[in-house]
Amino acid sequence: MKIKSFIYTALASVLLFASCDLNKPMEFDDATQAFIAFDDTEGSLDEAADGVPCELDLTLYCASVEGVAAEVDVVVTADSFPEASRAIEGTHYVVDRIELYSIEYDQTKENFGERINVQVVDGVEKIKFTKERRFASIYIKSIDNAEQGGDVKFDVVLTNVKGCNLGAKSRCTVTVVDDEDPINMLVGSYKATATSMFDGSSETWNVKITRDEEDPNTLWINPVISLARNGVPSHNSVYATVDLNNNTLAMPLGQSLFGSPDATDYNIAVAGFDAQANPVLSGAIVANFDVTNGVSITWTEGIGAGNTVDNGWWWQAVDGITYVKQ
Repeated sequence: MKIKSFIYTALASVLLFASCDLNKPMEFDDATQAFIAFDDTEGSLDEAADGVPCELDLTLYCASVEGVAAEVDVVVTADSFPEASRAIEGTHYVVDRIELYSIEYDQTKENFGERINVQVVDGVEKIKFTKERRFASIYIKSIDNAEQGGDVKFDVVLTNVKGCNLGAKSRCTVTVVDDEDPINMLVGSYKATATSMFDGSSETWNVKITRDEEDPNTLWINPVISLARNGVPSHNSVYATVDLNNNTLAMPLGQSLFGSPDATDYNIAVAGFDAQANPVLSGAIVANFDVTNGVSITWTEGIGAGNTVDNGWWWQAVDGITYVKQ
């Protein structure tokens, strides 16, 4: 049982540091050390599709040995996010219900669905734990708003705790994934293939694309090309801007693929080529993407990388670059 093992781990961690005297048995003092916290600090659910909502279960618990009577307020807010990415209750999601249950919950499930000891006071959910009922689930359901607006976020915050302490995991960030947004289809893991411009050999590598948290039209690519043949152990992500009207990505050149612009040894920058195969560090390279039959991304020009600190060109140069989503 995940929840039961988690609370035992949490209690063991507290006990480990509870006593400086190695000869003294470790004890967890419910009166001073019991706490309320979330099981995790983030979660996500898809926007409802065809009227069918998705549901997210946010688990929280009151960690104690014998059990204590304690309560905590649950406040939902999106104020910490940019306005364009704030989830609105009633538009993007609803807090469907809160259930309080005992540690034997996973075996019996007898009272699952019964709303026990949960009160709403001035719009705030107040959860009251008891000695027997030490766990709670906050169930959130998504709403289909039928608009393309990108992913939105909100926080579920534990506050105003009484009867025990507030644990470290007191805030859980929830993302509602927009199913009308084609940019979300570009997010994920890809297998990349290309041809070396050095010797014509084939090259493959794995690519991960993520979405910028503040600008919904920006994607981060890691790595856009691979420097593995040169023994580079890691790569910086580079960004590209999405143009949905033309189904293209535009990646500004000159971004650091390894190192940084202010480095004194290595700054391996992404570059294009001029007619004489010299590096071009300004402007952008474009890729076409297709989401009609799977998801694929094809760069329209070759991409290279070299060290701008000592002009040690070229570290890498590949052409015919295609990503296929896995």
